[in-house]
Amino acid sequence: MSWTALRLAGLTLAAAATLAACDRAADRTETAAAPAAQAPAAPAAPAVANALGQLGSDLLASDARKSAQFTAPDEIFAHAPTLMKAQLAAPLHLKGVAGMKPQPPGKPPGGNGVHFVISKLGPDGAAQVLFEARIAPNAPAVPFDVQLEQGTTLQLETKEMGDTDYDWSYWGRLQAVP
Repeated sequence: MSWTALRLAGLTLAAAATLAACDRAADRTETAAAPAAQAPAAPAAPAVANALGQLGSDLLASDARKSAQFTAPDEIFAHAPTLMKAQLAAPLHLKGVAGMKPQPPGKPPGGNGVHFVISKLGPDGAAQVLFEARIAPNAPAVPFDVQLEQGTTLQLETKEMGDTDYDWSYWGRLQAVP
């Protein structure tokens, strides 16, 4: 069995080493011990279905930090600071909530909250703010409802407010209607 096949199977290093040793003994082609190998990569988590379709894919692809991800079909986890953009080919009505995940139990209170901003960028690159909220840790999510014209660029941004401790921010219950 090849190393690639072992990695795809998601076997542990110990199992991979055992199989490799058995292969060597069976083939009798190698008498010296094999050099230490790197642990196989963990299998990738299955992608969450994206309720926003191409818009959601475009937003995630634009995240330079690559920290944003769909954690549910209608929720993008976007730990502050995160900036996502998507060019709109058609008019769009976007609804949802901006919120923060609860802080873990047993941990000391932390974080200052997150500043959420939805903007549209005009042809000149100037941003027009359509929604803005500053949300404290453990506060309820804040709903938003914005209209965007064809040809504009949608921008979703989460900004830290002093530090990034526990800034587990998300855009949730997302609905995009043409």
